[in-house]
Parts: sequence; C-alpha cells; structure tokens
Amino acid sequence: MTKPLKIIFASFIGDVIHTTKGFVKKDLEKVEALNNVDGVSCLGVSFSDEIENDYYYSDNFFVKKIPKSKRHKFFGSWYQNILEFKNLSSFLDANNFDVALFRYVIASRSLYKLIKRHKNKIIFEHNCFEYEEELLGITNRRKELKFSLKPGYFFYYLEGKVWPLFCEKYYGPKIRSLAKAGFSVTKEIAIHEQSLSKNYKNLVVTNGIKYNSSLLQNPPLYNGRELNLFMLLGTGAPWHGVDRLLRGLVNYKGKLK
Repeated sequence: MTKPLKIIFASFIGDVIHTTKGFVKKDLEKVEALNNVDGVSCLGVSFSDEIENDYYYSDNFFVKKIPKSKRHKFFGSWYQNILEFKNLSSFLDANNFDVALFRYVIASRSLYKLIKRHKNKIIFEHNCFEYEEELLGITNRRKELKFSLKPGYFFYYLEGKVWPLFCEKYYGPKIRSLAKAGFSVTKEIAIHEQSLSKNYKNLVVTNGIKYNSSLLQNPPLYNGRELNLFMLLGTGAPWHGVDRLLRGLVNYKGKLK
C-alpha cells in the first residue's frame, strides 16, 4: 500500500480560536481541502505567542505556543522573524513530512537558513509581487513618518526599508533555487517568480472558494447601456486598486452609463 504524501501547511496566523482575521478561515479550508485529496495527509500548524499552551483547533490543525519575543527598541521585526523561522525549523525537525507548504512574504536570512536545512522540501505560495508590495508598504509608512535627525529615525529607515529590500534582492533568488517548487495565484506572478531563479518551478493555482451552490446567484443580464459595479473589500489595502478604478471612471468619456 502506498504511503500518503505528508504535508505540513505552516502559518503564523496566531491564536485561531480568538482571531477574527479573514485569512485564518482561508488557511483552515486549505488544510481541509488537502486532506480530501486521495493519497494526501495534511497537518496545518500555526505558531502563536498569545497562548498559554499548545492545542488542536481540529483533528488536522495544530496551534503551537512560541515564546514571546523580547522587546527591542530597534530592529524588533528582525528578532521576530528569527524567532518565527527558528520555531518553524524546530517543528519540521521534530515531525516526519514530505512537503512543507507556506506563504512566501519577503526574503530574510532566517528563511534562507531554514530552507537550506530543509532543501527541496519547501513549496511556497505566492500571492503578489513581493518586492513591489513591500516597497508599496514602505512608501505608505514613510508618508506618515516625519523626518528627524534622531538616531531612531535612521534605525527605522534601515530596518523598515533598506534591509528588507536588500534581503529580497540578495536572498530571494537563493531561497527560490533551494525550494521544491512554488505556486502563484496568477499567471503574471508565476512568470515573475520563475524569472527570479532559473531552477525555480512555479505553477499557477488560482484563488477559489469553498463551493456551495445555494449561496450563488445568477448575475443580472447586462443590457449594453448601463454598467453597475459592486466591490466588496475586507480592508482598505492599497493593492486592491480602487484608486485606479475610480480614476478610470473619472476619465471615461464614452456613452455607457
């Protein structure tokens, strides 16, 4: 009898029971969907410093306690990054698995060390152009930060802009070359990711929904004269492109209402 493919789906979504973040439900349903595939056994695991003890949220989803990161006046995100990937690496060492799957956010030295240790066992999920999204977030944060000659301003600039962008350029291709594979939610992202490392295999797996026919409705017929638009957003994130949509409506000169 063929042994099932053992997958660990890892995330840092925190305490599953008490969070209201929408992507938590998404991760839980991914684990459920993978376990419904013949020949696959998937364990979801989230790491949290907000809980007192480890617990199983469900039979296939485990929430593991990690120690709280010590408060650092500067470079707190660096230390948090080291802590998270160190705990993920320890968890992978302690559990028998064939593939570990988790979302790629931005390259770091800690992630590079983890993937070197578990070479050809990591599959990344890509939801965006990581460098561009990081740069967009940096630009928006910088708009709210007043210039100062105090050392803290320059430490923040180094931590918040120089280092993450350098890491993505320097470590990103190295990390991708050591991964087993990757998948992206659009063809454009997949082409971009594969171009960053010639040995990186990247396929398209689009976003989907947990299908329930009773929740779906047939859209109204388009009469060719009036276009009614509706957009539902969970958060006001800049990458949703609402500004482009509104700018396009303002600049439209056609007869369509």
